[in-house]
Amino acid sequence: MTPLAHAGHWYHVLLYLAPVLFVAGGLWYAGRRMPDEDALEDDGDELLDGTSRS
Repeated sequence: MTPLAHAGHWYHVLLYLAPVLFVAGGLWYAGRRMPDEDALEDDGDELLDGTSRS
């Protein structure tokens, strides 16, 4: 018996799993592209309180 002979039993699982993997992959990719927290903390501080840290 080959695993492909029973594809009819699990193909519906792939239909449900594909969108989940697509969204999870998109979130992972977006998270990898975001700047580090340090870069986010340093940007725009001067605009908020009108002073600079230097």
